[in-house]
Amino acid sequence: MNIDGKASITIQNQMRWLSKTLPETFSAKPIAARLVTGSLEASPESSSDLGSLLAIGRAYDPERVSGVRRPQIIAVSWGAAGHILRLIKPRVETRGWGKMSGARLSVLNVDFLDAGHWMGTGGTIRQIVAAEVENERECWLAVRQTTVVTLFRPIYGRIHTKAGASGRSAFASSMLDANPRASLTAQRTGSKSHSDVSFNPWFSRQIAVVDTLGFWSVWEVDTKYNHSKTDSEILVPKKTGGFYDCWVKDEASKTPEGGHFDGWYRIIWASNLSTIVVLNRRHISVFDIKAQSKLLGRIDIFPAGNTDWILDIQRSTADVSHLYVLTTSRIFWLEIIPAGEHKDDHIEAGGRILLSYFHFLSAEDETLKLAPLKSDKGKIHRSRPWGSS
Repeated sequence: MNIDGKASITIQNQMRWLSKTLPETFSAKPIAARLVTGSLEASPESSSDLGSLLAIGRAYDPERVSGVRRPQIIAVSWGAAGHILRLIKPRVETRGWGKMSGARLSVLNVDFLDAGHWMGTGGTIRQIVAAEVENERECWLAVRQTTVVTLFRPIYGRIHTKAGASGRSAFASSMLDANPRASLTAQRTGSKSHSDVSFNPWFSRQIAVVDTLGFWSVWEVDTKYNHSKTDSEILVPKKTGGFYDCWVKDEASKTPEGGHFDGWYRIIWASNLSTIVVLNRRHISVFDIKAQSKLLGRIDIFPAGNTDWILDIQRSTADVSHLYVLTTSRIFWLEIIPAGEHKDDHIEAGGRILLSYFHFLSAEDETLKLAPLKSDKGKIHRSRPWGSS
């Protein structure tokens, strides 16, 4: 800043570069301010088993021979009880901000849309997750309800009409079909209810679920072929484990205290297809599932006497070995080290903290979420907390 209060040429150049590189951050201040204000006013009694209720994924168009065969879709919960899955094919538009000609942002316009619907019998939708694998046919979507996880492979391209109990469809005909393929009940996993579901980012036919007591399992979609024209798909168990098994087996370690215990657990793949991370409000464990489920290590992010909560976890958009963990006071940057690997400083398999940073938002707000941003310029990425809707 110059003496006369005007921004220096260097700052102006940096702002110009930022508006072109990450235009979504340039004019987001008024929007972010409203989101933060809204999150501070959110009820502290929000449900602990809720995950993301909006996901952006892909549908598969089997009849298109050229052009976009995997149109982008938005999946949201819908209906008075949030029990209906609504799939939307939006129109992609490019927007700018006044005189800032270098800043352009692609947005999804839902004013003119084609919407498909699915309604199961599992009650309110608790989480919607889209698979990350960039495979033309493997366009998977998972919906978690209290006692069942349903896998979908959305299809686009022809008119779909689903008949209801009365012979009529409760929804208008659409070119989008949710196309449910397999389901996993809490009874099969031996759970009362599920807390989280996650796709394997390298193999989207594999999912991991964890329940409200910390028991987790990995399942894989298997196709059953028959003589009819329609084949069915089922989920086959692969690996199982328990979050607290490691404390029981390790005689030198005491079972962790149940402080902040509310049934909140998360499960996520990191580093490679045989390494998963399971966490609750206070503790983080890294497991190797290549042969048998084996604890690689624990990552302690809280010092003794600390009362913070873990609120969210996300994988880095730049490095699959890196995770971001959001707590009520900090953002942690973690590195996950798989089995058979070690770093130059002789750190064994498991994980370590690379960096932590105060986010200076309300420690009482349990609705904060992480949203890593992906940049095409080098390995620049940002993490920002968002207020839950």
